[in-house]
Amino acid sequence: MEINKTTCDICNNENIDIIFTIHNSLQYLKCLECGFIKKMPNSVNIDYTSEYQTKDKINYSKSLAKNYFKRLNKKIDYNKKCLEIGGSFGFFSKKLQEQKQCLVRNIEPSLLASNYANLQDVKTFNSIIDLDINSFDYIFSFHVIEHISANEIKKFINDAIDLLKSGGTFFIFTPNASSFSLKLLGKHYTWLAPDEHLNFLTNLCFNHLLDKEKITFSATEEIPAFIHYPIPSFISFVRKKIFRYKVSDFIDNTDNTNKKLTLKSKFILILKNIFRFFVCLERLLLYPIYRFYNIFSSHHDELVVEIIKNK
Repeated sequence: MEINKTTCDICNNENIDIIFTIHNSLQYLKCLECGFIKKMPNSVNIDYTSEYQTKDKINYSKSLAKNYFKRLNKKIDYNKKCLEIGGSFGFFSKKLQEQKQCLVRNIEPSLLASNYANLQDVKTFNSIIDLDINSFDYIFSFHVIEHISANEIKKFINDAIDLLKSGGTFFIFTPNASSFSLKLLGKHYTWLAPDEHLNFLTNLCFNHLLDKEKITFSATEEIPAFIHYPIPSFISFVRKKIFRYKVSDFIDNTDNTNKKLTLKSKFILILKNIFRFFVCLERLLLYPIYRFYNIFSSHHDELVVEIIKNK
């Protein structure tokens, strides 16, 4: 199969290789110089304004926000001005408000999620163009950059840095293209997500992307995915392959909270709770295995980057 593009978008190197193909149409290209991995065609199959966020992701989003805040808490000072890019329902920003007394702003294209965040008193915009430059002490981007077209990555980073005050910090969390799991699992890698993830970056990629005159490339860290995200469930995977519908599609319920559930709906909810119990048990049993596996992994799944704007 022919390679769609022969030059790396990050380092301009021409040494590009196809590492695998999925669905007989999507190529994954890897730069052998900086390690950048790019899906071709480099486009998403999701409308982020209306499709990406749904009500059943609220609890999941809240759990992730709690995990990220726990990791970054000691690095964030009180009473600062913060921006979260792609902040979903605003739970991380809300924690900054309540626990760090920060003034926060959130950028979120999803109309559902942005409306929810605004109702929680997290001031949320649908576009980054509504914000003033040199105005934020901290900017946070949790798993956003992998959704951006390859030729827009550098602009995304530079636009965010422009919004920082001198000495401000930009935190980026993203899947790691150097991940041992990605090399091991290839097209079956959990975070490949071909409908939405366009690119995977390495530590070396950021060395090429960042303007050393404007910023200090402070630190990078690689952490196992299960630190922030649930351990993948084989039971859930099989269930989705066999039975693609949601439980809520089969429960007889309306907005009338006084209406009693039918016998059929009660039975389905019991099955749902049994299923959840076995998924939790499976993850509990798998946790030590994941811990042991990551001790010997040369590179972990999640890349954390800290960028400080020069004074």
